[in-house]
Formats: sequence, C-alpha cells, structure tokens
Amino acid sequence: MTGGTVHTVDSADRVAEAIAVAGGRIARVGTAGEVAPLIGPRTRVIRLRGRSVLPGINDSHLHGVWLGQMWPDLLMDQMAAGHHGGEPLPRLETAEARRGAILRTGELLASLGVTSYTEPGLGPGEDAGPSGCFGSAVLRDYADLAAEGLLRARVTALMLFGELDGASSLPGLLAGLRDFVPPADVPGRFRVAGVKIFADGIPPMRNAWTDEPYADGTHGGLLVEGGSETEAEALPQVPVALTMVGGRVVHEL
Repeated sequence: MTGGTVHTVDSADRVAEAIAVAGGRIARVGTAGEVAPLIGPRTRVIRLRGRSVLPGINDSHLHGVWLGQMWPDLLMDQMAAGHHGGEPLPRLETAEARRGAILRTGELLASLGVTSYTEPGLGPGEDAGPSGCFGSAVLRDYADLAAEGLLRARVTALMLFGELDGASSLPGLLAGLRDFVPPADVPGRFRVAGVKIFADGIPPMRNAWTDEPYADGTHGGLLVEGGSETEAEALPQVPVALTMVGGRVVHEL
C-alpha cells in the first residue's frame, strides 16, 4: 500500500507513507522509496490515493460466539426497542453450530477493522448454560479453528469456573484450576490467558452492586465468597480478570 498516510501508533507515534505485507505479516513500513524495492512481479499494489491506514482494533471484551449466534438481532437493540425477554435463541449444541457462530463474528469484525478480541469467560461453569455459547467446548472450537487457519481475528480467552455474570467460590476456582485442562495455545492466533471472576453482575440482571437501589429497591451484591489466608496462599499463580461494575463494589474492593 502506498500513496497515503500510515499511522503506526508505535512508541514514537511514527507516521509513514507506505507499507509492505508478506505472508500475512508486515514486512516494512516507511517512505514510498523504502518500500518500493519489495514490489515484485506478483505483488498486489494498493494505491491509497491519500487515504489512511490504521492498525487493527482490539476489543478487550467481546462475547464472540454469542454475537455470532444473535447477529443481527442484538441484545442492546432488543432492550432499546423494549423487546428484551422474547423467545430465546436455540441452544448451540454442536461444534458445527458453535464454529458457524465464531466464523460469522469473524466476518463481521473484519468488515469493521477489529482484528483481535478477548472472550471474557468460557469454561466448565457454563457447560450446562442455556445458550451453549460459553461452555468449555467453545475453547476447543476456537483452538481448532485457529489451528486450521480459519480464525479471522486473534483471540484471547479467559476460563470460567462459575456461572457467567454469576456467583463463584474459592473451592470452585481451585477445583477448576486443578481438574480442567484448557486447549493448547495456537501461537499468534489463540491463547487462554487466565481466569474470569465476577465480583458483581450487570445492571440488566439487577445484580451489579450499586450505590443507589434499582427501581424495585434492590442493589445487587458481591458474587464472590471469601476464603482463609491459607486457602489464598494455595492458589496457583494464574492471571485473573475481575469484573466490577457497580459503584459500591468498586468502593468496597
């Protein structure tokens, strides 16, 4: 690509005018003259004509399988239209159905410039969940698609040993870390980076621990149980992503 503005967004925030890609990776960024020697007889040259090139967007919290299953009838659109609570979608029961949802999401994200995302909670805690979008089988589907070269985005996943947006316990976490073996990482495309824990829930479910009560007078509460110092010291060294939504839980924790 040449003839435009290339925003590198590197540590020096450099701006270039051309970029070369080989084998799916950036080979060189610089002036048109610096990139021109890499142009061969089979090179596809894209004339930017003054347009800009930006790095891909990372979404740090995206339920990829759920998005692919619901698209284009999204939850927030339903809530805005006052239709939330209608007929539930059929549960994803097979690898084919789950993979189809992942691939639909990949196509959608690619069209929007999103090239990587984090699946914030997949694992045994949701194996019996009503949607089939968050169980441990989804981790294997992601790993398989990555190994087959079919993932359109780089995906980071967090393991889930409790219920999505629900309670979890220290014994449950310890048992999950001891007994559950996630699929191996696929370098550059898919990795399991740690564990997801919910300190509280979300406002639509009225279980976010808020400073002010909801319309029905409730205000949510903690979804995690404490443990002894001995139990805490026994925890393996694993990265943990902690969800804190309501103002009260932020103040308390």
